[in-house]
Amino acid sequence: MNASGKAGPDVSRTLNSPESIASYFMEDMRHLSHEELMLVMFTTKNRLLHSLTVTVGTHNASLASPRDIFLIALQNRAASLVVLHNHPSGDPTLSREDISLNARLFDAGKLLQVPLLDHIIIGDRRYISLRERGLMPE
Repeated sequence: MNASGKAGPDVSRTLNSPESIASYFMEDMRHLSHEELMLVMFTTKNRLLHSLTVTVGTHNASLASPRDIFLIALQNRAASLVVLHNHPSGDPTLSREDISLNARLFDAGKLLQVPLLDHIIIGDRRYISLRERGLMPE
């Protein structure tokens, strides 16, 4: 069983939109009393390769470094990735820290040729996709 509570990677599953990704992880993340940052890794055909919790934070912060995230992605031979984290308040509104982390992860992914496809923030039955909001650099 992986860290998200799912029974191992579901390589037959294609998560090809922010909505499908948020929906897949929503129930596991929306009621947490602390922030968790999850790394979702994909194959070259955008099939779910593996997902795991990278950091567990406090009630309003999660410490994550691009180094740690991409070390895991490279060890798992991920072709691309999506980062998700929850806001325990249930309100997925973006913070300055969310936007800053996203920019650093995007730059690192570009350099390492493991693109960051999206950064999704999970709230209570709602989510925000930085890609959908136009906040993913091109």
